[in-house]
Amino acid sequence: MRDLIVGLYEDWIHLDERIEALAGEIDQIGEKEANCQRLMSVPGIGPHTIAVFFRANGRHSLLLIA
Repeated sequence: MRDLIVGLYEDWIHLDERIEALAGEIDQIGEKEANCQRLMSVPGIGPHTIAVFFRANGRHSLLLIA
């Protein structure tokens, strides 16, 4: 049982590291893309909200904003 818990804990740590790395990548993209910057000027909209929007609507949705 102890080995199972240790394994799950290690998985959790790995996922935390992966999430942190991906969050950094999302932040970098938000800083580079002009349309993302325009969206982030709206209060409450940040890079992670934009990432969810693009995931749901596709990258072509950037053209609708421009």
